[in-house]
Amino acid sequence: MAAHVILVFVDGVGVPPEARGSPLDDPGLPTWRLLGGDAPPAGREPREGTLATLLPVDAGLGVPGLPQSATGQTAILTGVNAAARLGRHRSGQPTPSLIRLLRADNLFLRLRAAGRSVALANAHGADFQPWFERVRALWLAQEAEHRRVDLRLRPPAPGRPAWLRPPASAWAADAAGLRPRGPEELAAGLAVRHDLGPDPAESGRRLARLARLHALTFFEYWLTDQAGHLQEARLARERLRALDTFLGRVLEEADLSDTLLLVVSDHGNVEDLGSRRHTGNPALVALAGADRARLAPRLRSLTDVAGAVEEALGVSGPRPIVARAAACR
Repeated sequence: MAAHVILVFVDGVGVPPEARGSPLDDPGLPTWRLLGGDAPPAGREPREGTLATLLPVDAGLGVPGLPQSATGQTAILTGVNAAARLGRHRSGQPTPSLIRLLRADNLFLRLRAAGRSVALANAHGADFQPWFERVRALWLAQEAEHRRVDLRLRPPAPGRPAWLRPPASAWAADAAGLRPRGPEELAAGLAVRHDLGPDPAESGRRLARLARLHALTFFEYWLTDQAGHLQEARLARERLRALDTFLGRVLEEADLSDTLLLVVSDHGNVEDLGSRRHTGNPALVALAGADRARLAPRLRSLTDVAGAVEEALGVSGPRPIVARAAACR
């Protein structure tokens, strides 16, 4: 059992069938090679390395079409097959139906109910929480009136399109009573910039240090997915190398005897720059540290991630969301 779990969510990184030609086959990515079983991530079989276990996991979840972010991230955070609930994969940010799933129950809620501390490591600007609260107020008002939910803000929040909705992690965190970290925590070294900043190694050190204070520490990095959509090889290389440096420092700084590092993606994209679209490749999951040998065989799809985190921390119990989710269509 682990005393601490570091969950790093990396948007849009799949496991390609072959390493050759993939942006992940880069000599400038030593940490990715460690996480990939001492070789670049490739193939569809689990791979054991000296430090980590690589698991290509199912992102399609039995639903036709290419896996997408909103349903994939909801599945990761709730353990529910969100794509099956909707009957389709959903791109972008959570829809009203997915928001209901996230607010009903999620990993953060379950851990806090079990008395475990949870930290969201991402640093947001001072305008994030006011924007989120406006969207949440609009959501609650429309839900209370049982009318069609439209979360477009009029007037829009400064710098954000009217149609933009908060990410899955924000809805899950809010339901669990977790507030986002902001400029003050960033200045105090208790938060991590979403782009890893000018010194990704320092950001990795910060994340590992923050993780010593909490049972679960969650960080999300979405710039890999953006690079895949842009099909820019140089940008993809820069972002993967920054992430590699960041994860390498996390591994160096964390006490892997009592800490599990879990790197999880929601779908494929940046591993194949031949298209702007997502790929049908398995999502990448990698484990290093405490309890990885026991937990690795239990991770086969995105819906297994939340349960694996709970199991790593010794938290178990009934999942009421499974019974309630049918009402969230």
